Amino acid sequence: MDKNLSIRTTWDRLESVMNLSPHKLPQNAPRSTRNSISLISPIKNISAVLSVRTTSTIGSSPARKDSWNYSSGRASSATGSVDLRAATASFDESSIRNPSPVKEAKREIPQDLIRELFAAKCADLQRDVNKDQENLFVKIFPQFLVNNYFSLPNMNLSSASAKVISQILQISIDTCRVNLEKNHFGNKGCIEICTSVKKNQNIIELNLSSNDIVPNSAGEIINLLITDHLISINLSSKENLHKNTLGNCPNIEKLFMLKTLSFLNLAGTKILEQNFVKIKDALKGNTGIIYLNLSYNKKLGKGFKGFTEALATTRIEELMINGCKLKDVNAQYLAMNIKAMGTLRKLDLGDNGFTDEGMSLIIGAVAYSSSLKWLNASKNKLSKGVPKELYDVFVDNHTLEYLNFSNCYLRNNLRTLIPSLQKADTLEKLDLSFNEIENEGAYFIATALQRNFSIKSLNLSFNKIKNKGGIAISEAIQQNSTLEELNLKDNSIKNKAAESFCNMVHKNKKITKVNLKHNLAQVKFLQNIEVILNRRKKKAAKTQIPVLKRKVGWLKKNQEDNQSVYRQLEKKTKEHKNHMNKVDKLSQTLQIMKGEDLQKKIKNDNEKFAAQQTSAMMDLMLEKLELETKEFQNSSALKMKEMQGDIDFIKTDSTFWEIKYAGSKAIAMIKNPKFLRINREYRMAIKEKEAAKKTLEVLKSKLKTLQHELCIIKNNKTSLSCFIEEKQQHHALPAKFN
Repeated sequence: MDKNLSIRTTWDRLESVMNLSPHKLPQNAPRSTRNSISLISPIKNISAVLSVRTTSTIGSSPARKDSWNYSSGRASSATGSVDLRAATASFDESSIRNPSPVKEAKREIPQDLIRELFAAKCADLQRDVNKDQENLFVKIFPQFLVNNYFSLPNMNLSSASAKVISQILQISIDTCRVNLEKNHFGNKGCIEICTSVKKNQNIIELNLSSNDIVPNSAGEIINLLITDHLISINLSSKENLHKNTLGNCPNIEKLFMLKTLSFLNLAGTKILEQNFVKIKDALKGNTGIIYLNLSYNKKLGKGFKGFTEALATTRIEELMINGCKLKDVNAQYLAMNIKAMGTLRKLDLGDNGFTDEGMSLIIGAVAYSSSLKWLNASKNKLSKGVPKELYDVFVDNHTLEYLNFSNCYLRNNLRTLIPSLQKADTLEKLDLSFNEIENEGAYFIATALQRNFSIKSLNLSFNKIKNKGGIAISEAIQQNSTLEELNLKDNSIKNKAAESFCNMVHKNKKITKVNLKHNLAQVKFLQNIEVILNRRKKKAAKTQIPVLKRKVGWLKKNQEDNQSVYRQLEKKTKEHKNHMNKVDKLSQTLQIMKGEDLQKKIKNDNEKFAAQQTSAMMDLMLEKLELETKEFQNSSALKMKEMQGDIDFIKTDSTFWEIKYAGSKAIAMIKNPKFLRINREYRMAIKEKEAAKKTLEVLKSKLKTLQHELCIIKNNKTSLSCFIEEKQQHHALPAKFN
C-alpha cells in the first residue's frame, strides 16, 4: 500500500511539472498531508514545493526525503522554474498514476465581473475605459487564472480593483493560489482581499508582497490571515517604490502560532525590535513552519540570542536571514543554532557584515550539522580568504550540496580550497564570483578541481582571470569527470585560453554549459563551443526519449494496480467521510448533553442553595426555640418555687389559724361576730390552698407539654438534616460529566 501511494504521488508531481491537468479528488475528500509533498505548478519563488496538509491522513504516505529529490526541486525553484530533466531523473520506477481522476465542474468568472475589474483598473490608473481594450482584457483574462492559480502581479492595481478581486475570489471555488504582488492595494484593499480569502477555504497560498501596507491598520490584515487553510503567506517587500512596512504592527506574532502555516515570507518589512520579542515567544515550539524568510529586517540583530533559542525548538527547513546586519556579535548564537536545528536544510546568511572571525564560527558549526544542504555566505568581508574550518566541514559533513562565497573579498586567498575540495564528496554547486581572484586564485581552483569528483557547477564570473588562469582551469577540467557547468563571464580571457576551452569541451563529454561572454576572446571560439554543446544536448535528448518511453510503457503496464490503489483510496475516503460525520454527530450530541447537564447542574445548585438557606433558617428557629424553652423552664422553676413558698406559707398560716381558732374558741362564745369573721378567713385560706394545688398541677402539665414539643423539634431537626443529605446525593453529577 505504501509503495503504490508513493507511485501515485510521484506521477502527480511529474504531471504538474509538465503542466498537464492536475489530479483532483472528490469535493469533500481530504487533501494531501504534509508528508506527501506535491507540486501544484511551477512558480518563481521558494514556494514551488507546497506541502498541503489537513487534520487527517488517509492511508500511509511516503516520507519527505523519499518523495522527491530535494536538491533538484529546491535548486530549480530558486532559479525560477522546475527542471523537467531533474524531475524525470528522480522519478521512482515504483510509482504509478491514477488513470481516471474524478473531474469537478469549474465555476467560470462572469464576464460582467471581468468588465467591472477592467473599469476598476482604469479608475485606479485614472484613465477612460476603452471598449476595444476592455474586450481584449475579457478575452485574455483566462490567462490570469490557470491551473487553479490566480495571478495579477505588477499591474498597478489599487483599492478600486481590490473590491472586484475580492468578489472574484469569493465565487472562484477552484482557486488555490493567489498572487497579487507589486500592486498598490494599500491597507484598505488588502483588508478586502484578505476577507474574501478567509471565506474561501480552498485558497492555500496568498502573495501580497509590495502592496503599500503600513503598520497603522496592518493588525486587521494579520487577524484576517489567521485561518486554518492557508499554508503559504507572503507579505514581503521587493520594490523600493511600494514597500510593505509592518514595523510595530499589532498581533504579528499570531502568524507564528498557526499550526497549519508552512511558508512565511516577511522579508524587508522593517519589523521593530519590540515585535521581534513577541515573535520569539510565539515561535517557540512551532512545528508547522518549514520556510521562514526574515531577510533585510535590520532590527533582528537586537535580541538575536533569544530568537535563535526559539528557532532551536522548531522544525524549520529553510531559513532566510540575509541582509539583517547580524555581524560577528551574533555569530556565536547563530553557530549554536545551526548545531541545534536538526531539520535545517537551507540557510541564507548573505550581506550580514560577518568578518573572518564570525564566519569561522559559523563554518565550524556547519561541520556538526547533519541536514544542511544549501548555504549562502555571500557579501561578507572575508579578507583572510576561505575559512580554514571549511576543511572540517567536508570531512565531517556529508550533506552540503550548495556553497556560495561570492563577493566576499577573497581575492587570491584560496589555498584552503585545495585540501577542502579534495574531501568534498557531496558538494555539487560552488559560487566564487565577484572575488577578484585573478590568475593566482585560478591556479588554486584548478588544482582543487583535479582532486574533486563531486562539483557539477562552478561560477567564477567577474574575477579578473586572464589567459594563464583560464588555461590552468581548462586543463584541470579535462581531467575532471563530474563538472557539467562552468561560468567564466566578465573575465579577461583571451584567444589562447578560449582555444584551450574549445579543446577541453571536445575532450570532456560531461560538460553541457560553458559561459565565456564578455571576455576578450574572439567570437569564433565562443561559437565553436556553443556548436559543440548544442550537438551534445541534442544527442542527450535523443538518448533520453527511449528512457521516457520505457517508463511510460511501464506505467501503462501497471495501470490495473493503480486503479486498485485508487479504488482503495476512494473507499478509505468514504470511510473517513462517514467516520467524520459520525464524529460530528457525536460531538453535537455531546455538546447538547453537556448543555443539558449544565442546566441540570445549575438547577441542582439552586435547589441545594435553597435547601441550605432553609436549613440555616430552621437551625436559627431551633436555636431560638431552645433559648425560649430554657427561659420558660427557668421561669417555670421560679414560679414553682414561688408557689411552693406560697403553699408553705398557706400551710403555716392555716396551722396558725387552727391554733388561733382553738385558742379563741372560748372567746367566740363571747364575741360571736369576730369568730365568724375568722371562720370565714379560714375557709378562704383553705380555698386558696386548693386553688394553688390546681394551679401547680396545670403548670406541671404545661411543662410536660413543652418538654414533648422540645423532643418533637429535635426529631424534626434530625429528619431535616437527613433530607438535605439525601437531596445532595440525589442531585450529584456523574463523574463522566464533571
